[in-house]
Amino acid sequence: MLERGINHLQSQVDCNGNLRVIEPCLSEDLKNFQNKLERLKELLPANIESMDLQDKDRSNMEKSLKKKLISSANVICTTLANCHALSDISSSLKFDICIIDEATMCTEISCLTVLQYRVRKLILVGDLEQFPAKVCGEESANAGLNESLFLRIRNSFLETHLEGMKMLTKQYRMHPEILKWPNDFFYNGILTTDPKTTNFDEFPFEPYTVCSLEYEKNSSPIELKITDRAEFRFALMLVCELSQYCEQHTTIVLIAPQGWQQYCKKYLHNKHITQVLVKTVDSAQGQEFDVVVLPLPCTGGAGFLDTLNRINIALTRAKKCLIMCGTLTNLMENAIWKLLFRDAKLRNRIYDIKESDLENEEVFTRKVINRLRKTIRFFSRQNGEDLNFGF
Repeated sequence: MLERGINHLQSQVDCNGNLRVIEPCLSEDLKNFQNKLERLKELLPANIESMDLQDKDRSNMEKSLKKKLISSANVICTTLANCHALSDISSSLKFDICIIDEATMCTEISCLTVLQYRVRKLILVGDLEQFPAKVCGEESANAGLNESLFLRIRNSFLETHLEGMKMLTKQYRMHPEILKWPNDFFYNGILTTDPKTTNFDEFPFEPYTVCSLEYEKNSSPIELKITDRAEFRFALMLVCELSQYCEQHTTIVLIAPQGWQQYCKKYLHNKHITQVLVKTVDSAQGQEFDVVVLPLPCTGGAGFLDTLNRINIALTRAKKCLIMCGTLTNLMENAIWKLLFRDAKLRNRIYDIKESDLENEEVFTRKVINRLRKTIRFFSRQNGEDLNFGF
């Protein structure tokens, strides 16, 4: 597997040793793969490639090799689903500290599996404002098996004077403008931003914008579906244009419900846009992106963002730029979105877009993109010009 990874990365290096793909981390990945391969070769017999091993012999050698690697490691990274397999490799394993990330998404039973390794200190890290733990079956949920260990421990301290939880209040991801509403609504305004998040000020686009699409308010499911298609078409045109004004290493994602994934990916494929990813809220959870475009389909009120957890996750994935777009007249019927749009209006972050703006891509580019970008010099990959834009 390591050799395949090395060969893949080397295929992206030309004869002069230069990476064909502009990706700073590729060179570091190549070195890491090569170092791991050399370390494995030191542990294996010198004549391993010429040995005629039976399945049982190969399995024993693999187990022995894993035991050597784990025994010599200071830090082991695994999942809760697979950590039980460590005992099959070495029965004497024990850990001073175990850290479980995204612990609010883990069931209590799954968290208890790590205790078999005589853990001296267990640290649970999670966010109760994001996805909770999940179980299969209504009967399991009704029995309380969908409650995380994180939540149960938190609840046990609520009526005591003991400090059982430590709230991390400094965030290192989002531009302050992106953080503001989720911070006020979900976290009572206690979060602060690290100064490095203001380094995003040189990014060519405004950090936080709500695009209000001015369609007539519809009522029938068919008409709502047509309106949704227009909103996704707008979002797709937008990400295509944004990619032309961002550097190649900029990560751009369009968050869409499962039912619109194929439509969005096909549109981007036909436009030969490879820089833009299409993800659901679930698949974007735990990740961050430089630019997030979030269509707000009006079907079903708030559409696929139908719970507080999902809304919070969707609004907190962007580092430098978050753009939401939807028919505000329809979405204002939802109390949560009404509060968000009211806040955006007070901050002068709402941009009204007419349906006629979508009829001509040149007009769309001139009106919408010019509205979203800052007064700053930046390079356009579309025509190779160094431009100075303002409102």
